[in-house]
Amino acid sequence: MTARPEEPRSIYSTCYMCTDDCPITVVTRGDEVLSIEHPDCVRAEGMLEQRESPLRRVRSGVRSSLHDPWRPSSTPEAVSFAAERLLDLRERYGPQSIAFVSGFTKEARPYLQRLAHCFGSPHYLTESSCCFGSCYVAASVTLGREYAYFLGPSRKRSAETKCRLFWTSNPTESRLPSEGRDLIRDASEVPTIVVDPRRTPIAEAAQLHLQPRPGTDGALALGMAQVIFAEGLEDGEFLKEFAHGLAPFRKYVEAFTPEKTAFITGIPAKDIVGAARVYATSPPAQITISASSTTHHSNGFQSHRAILLLSALCGNLDVPGGNRPWGHRLLENSIDL
Repeated sequence: MTARPEEPRSIYSTCYMCTDDCPITVVTRGDEVLSIEHPDCVRAEGMLEQRESPLRRVRSGVRSSLHDPWRPSSTPEAVSFAAERLLDLRERYGPQSIAFVSGFTKEARPYLQRLAHCFGSPHYLTESSCCFGSCYVAASVTLGREYAYFLGPSRKRSAETKCRLFWTSNPTESRLPSEGRDLIRDASEVPTIVVDPRRTPIAEAAQLHLQPRPGTDGALALGMAQVIFAEGLEDGEFLKEFAHGLAPFRKYVEAFTPEKTAFITGIPAKDIVGAARVYATSPPAQITISASSTTHHSNGFQSHRAILLLSALCGNLDVPGGNRPWGHRLLENSIDL
């Protein structure tokens, strides 16, 4: 008698391709995943691609070099094999010759870090060095520790905001769908500037779309700062009270004229000037940044700092509708008990 095919069933879960943990519905038949229903985001489909990839290893194996084929093994054998090789390399070349590298997800990181420490290696690395970690440090050293999480509050809507500058941020594909739609709707009411090489949905709705050559974000930020200084659009009172090193910075950006910045970035000089004027003359203005794309290039750390400094030049820090530290968001969203 032929077995009756198992009926598909739906399992409610969350997506773990980023830290938003959006709700998803997984349709399965036995061990087979048939589909994933999810909010309007490409990441959830990536989970199925990862799961079904022929390159994914689901069983233990060992090999002597990158050029050798994998040999199936038990888990204890694989662990012993790895430990012996590590100890041998430490004996021959010292513990500093080994780097311990962790990617996403993050749950295993504390254990790998402890292993690196016990082994004696100073080289513990994660993907955060070319992801959000570098942006976190850039914000900390530029604006202070309370602004380390500049990213989070920058992506929240505020009724007081009079201008939005989206820098490499594509909210319709990188945020919860409802937030992305709201921001696109707001673009018809609030002056909106988008800096992104791609023609994204938010760029379609914006009044100004600057498309720099990839890797030239720092030059664009410095060019906008040059216009702000040259036309006297900076917030002098704010800078007088809170800025350090203002004179050298002002001197440094003088070289980034609209013409030079246009040559570097590929953006017309008039658009650079126009964006700087709109942002500087529409307080309070908010910069919405992405988690990591600006630091995926050489000198990305300093480029990210140049972008953040625009919010300081125009006095848009720690004001309703501008860029606020994360603590304010926690306070505003707290529950009165």
